[in-house]
Amino acid sequence: MNEEEELKNAGIYLYNEGKYESALAKFLLTSQQDLGVSMMYLGFCYTRLGQTDAAIVALESIHYELLNPVQYKQSKIALGYLYIEANLLEKAEALFESLSDYDNENSQVFSMWGYIAQLQGQYDVAIRRFRRAIQLDSGNANALNSLAYLYAQIDDISSMQEALGHARRAVAISPQNASYLDTLGWVCLKLNRKSDALEYLQRALSYRENDTLIKEHLEAARQAVTKR
Repeated sequence: MNEEEELKNAGIYLYNEGKYESALAKFLLTSQQDLGVSMMYLGFCYTRLGQTDAAIVALESIHYELLNPVQYKQSKIALGYLYIEANLLEKAEALFESLSDYDNENSQVFSMWGYIAQLQGQYDVAIRRFRRAIQLDSGNANALNSLAYLYAQIDDISSMQEALGHARRAVAISPQNASYLDTLGWVCLKLNRKSDALEYLQRALSYRENDTLIKEHLEAARQAVTKR
């Protein structure tokens, strides 16, 4: 094993141990020579450290033919997430369209692709993509939550019972997820289930005390209970 392979293996080990700064230092020594796995992990390290611009540059620099199919999808999904974070929605849309062509059975791809459409205000498209994600994986809590919240966001009353079922399933999968509890509470409020809404939104706030949106939803539920 040569020195570069040793550096790469050490970097992967450190990354898997959650020691992202130390891992980054290793990959920085190999990235100029290895535009495959090392560059992928370099991008992952920057992502974990919150350095979005550097992460995008790294992941865009990959020679994807040097990756296996699993690594290829992981790196592309990570890059798409970064595009969303940087509000580069046109780039994100194009990337996930290509990914859906590459693997049209990947629930995570359709879930994130749906979120992009939602951010762009293309709600019908978002709903179709979220539905596809759930069809592919009924345990995709993110897709379940996203579809439920979208129905509540656009006040689609005809779909609110469906939204309630999706939101409940998401919370059952991840009971301490503040976003999922917030969605469930918000959907309950839309259905005039005021006591349930209050309970779930209070639980959501207990897990994320400074979340402005949860506070707004909770205040709306409290006002609704008071008016009863």
